[in-house]
Amino acid sequence: MARIFTRAGLVIPEPRKKPHSAQKRFVYPQPNACWQIDATEWPLANGKKVAIFQLIDDHSRLALASLVASGETSEAAIAVVSLAIERHGVPEKFLSDNGAALNPTRRGRTGALVEYLKSQGVEPITGKPGKPTTQGKNERFHFTLHRYLRKQPPPATMAILQTQIDTFDQYYNTEREHQALPGKQTPQEA
Repeated sequence: MARIFTRAGLVIPEPRKKPHSAQKRFVYPQPNACWQIDATEWPLANGKKVAIFQLIDDHSRLALASLVASGETSEAAIAVVSLAIERHGVPEKFLSDNGAALNPTRRGRTGALVEYLKSQGVEPITGKPGKPTTQGKNERFHFTLHRYLRKQPPPATMAILQTQIDTFDQYYNTEREHQALPGKQTPQEA
């Protein structure tokens, strides 16, 4: 173990970190077992920031639906979830962070998205506060989208940004091999 010395001269052992090869990735066993949602911001050409909701399947990493909205609202979250359900059926579970637009139950309130999911027979679940790795798949998905968008012309409107994101989702699902999937499959293949 490595040692850390404090101001008082005390020696505190520091546990060794496990190598990345020792980390076990958690994935649900089949498609539609659990979906994950999160939103990220992106600026339009005029500098106005908009929200991009991204919804993925935990098992396959399939981009189920993405939606550009003027802000991170429950109405926009319900719209993207409704679109994904229309395209892919109803999931068993639905993971989100504890944001007010997604799942405020840990704050002692119910939310419109939570009520909508329950009406569809879906179990809404949230990550623990202060544990962003629970939604790590979404965070990595945002990173990949941002890298793609930086190579595109700045969108003048939300509609143009939505077209760019739809193009990205199509490429991500059907052409790009995903490093976290067995055999470097695409999400559509998985």
